[in-house]
Amino acid sequence: MTATRRPGKSFTATFGNRAVSGAAGGGPARTTESLFESMLDARRIRFPGGHFEVVAGPGEAVPPLAGGDLLVRTSSGGGAPRVARISSAPALPEDFFREGVMVERGPAGLYVEVEGGRGAMARRIGDAAGRMAEGMLVLRPTESFKIAAIGSLQEESDSALEKKRAALVATITTDDLFWHDVPLSGGYRIRVCSPVMKDDLFIPVTQGEALSLARQFEVFPLSRAVMDQAHNVANKVDKQRTPDSLFDFVTYSKRLKDTLYMTQFGYALSSGAHKLWVASSRAAVVNYGFYIKRVRGEMVRCGPYLDPQYNVIQSLGARHNARHWDYSQLLQFMTSLRDSSGQRIDVRQALLDKHPAVWDEPQPPAAGSLP
Repeated sequence: MTATRRPGKSFTATFGNRAVSGAAGGGPARTTESLFESMLDARRIRFPGGHFEVVAGPGEAVPPLAGGDLLVRTSSGGGAPRVARISSAPALPEDFFREGVMVERGPAGLYVEVEGGRGAMARRIGDAAGRMAEGMLVLRPTESFKIAAIGSLQEESDSALEKKRAALVATITTDDLFWHDVPLSGGYRIRVCSPVMKDDLFIPVTQGEALSLARQFEVFPLSRAVMDQAHNVANKVDKQRTPDSLFDFVTYSKRLKDTLYMTQFGYALSSGAHKLWVASSRAAVVNYGFYIKRVRGEMVRCGPYLDPQYNVIQSLGARHNARHWDYSQLLQFMTSLRDSSGQRIDVRQALLDKHPAVWDEPQPPAAGSLP
């Protein structure tokens, strides 16, 4: 099978000598043969430069998802299958509702966020028992396809990127923390470091790595309240285009190279184009960030301290598992909370006490979750 497709556009696919065309939104096919069944039967689908493999079909276990995975769904109108890039781990629909992601109407089960022409949408992928739903399959590019398709900006496979990332995380020290003074509500101040960079690459981390490094350096993950207030005074940078692979932090770092993230690194904070693992009452740390200009009438996903001109793409969200990382989940810490007279205040106790300068959630964090 060969295929070309862009979100929201038409696509053409060839399986053997049989041509199938349709709209990406599920327009009528020009053949009665089922492209979906052909994919499922073959298990290995040829594209220019390589192959996609079917890693799970109807009734099979929902697989651990990886960057570059595609969700293929049969069309209810009998047209060509619908294809979308998966951009989250499987989760319950209420998890997506809490994070401001629109969820398609459907039965109980597991859903995933997908990229598409209408923005983020969570679609059903499997039942509550973790089995793929009928009319669904997951395609994954083989290593040869990923290398061929990524192009000049990304020359490494996902496995190579993971090794590079892990090696860089292992070398992070306190010398990599460049601190900036951030004013807080009520005349308080706190120190926040720039997103950690090594070898000119902004380093993404997992939940566990963020907490482990905080304990090692005797500092704290930012809270939502502090992250929002830091954005208020930081250089504003728009989110850059998402890499072809969610693991490709190398490409994303290159896209940040000509922005204030890189040109002002170490001199001033920059914000807007990344997410963090922030301290929360929902879990030890949860993902939050990607600041955007607020649009009238849209759902407010940010905290109360953020400048009302702005909103976030990612509200406080706990749907990722402890091993998750992607290009956008960077590393920042806070320390040295002071009042208006310069008197030091214990950051840990301030978080537990829901101090209004650093905390904006109704419930405090669990004591055992803090460094």
